[in-house]
Amino acid sequence: MRDARNENQPLELFLFFDESLCKMEKCRSGCQRKESILCKHRFPFDTYIFYNKIFGTAGLPDFDVVLHCFEYIAKIKRNEVKDICWKRTTKKKFIILTKDEGFFKEAASKIKKAKRHGLAFDRENQSISREGTTVYVIFLECGSDCQKRYGQRLFIINELHRRADNELAPF
Repeated sequence: MRDARNENQPLELFLFFDESLCKMEKCRSGCQRKESILCKHRFPFDTYIFYNKIFGTAGLPDFDVVLHCFEYIAKIKRNEVKDICWKRTTKKKFIILTKDEGFFKEAASKIKKAKRHGLAFDRENQSISREGTTVYVIFLECGSDCQKRYGQRLFIINELHRRADNELAPF
């Protein structure tokens, strides 16, 4: 949920795409002004997108994807990720996007492993926390709209816009 204390701070959104989702379009010249290009500029925030194949989670069990996500966030905080500068003046939201309905449940079922790695799962908010950082898991139930890449990209953009505008949304 939105934090009223940080309402005036710009939002940086870090999206981790599960392997069940296609990639967004690559940015190209003038894409900020062309709504037909479904790239990161269609989101109403500064957005960083990470794909499972790039940050090394393709084929891993869901719990390991979560763990790897937190390790990657730690690298971002230490400014060890190329082209990302950790800004203390922005509020940040970390989100794992997936079409896998059982992702959160499967990851949360590893209770002993979670405790060993300092992870706390919140089933109500579909979020995972560690050391003050919260990662939300958003299940995208897009049905037949997501059979083609364009439809899937458009659905992702619209869903994140809807959640940003909705005070009750879990981010």
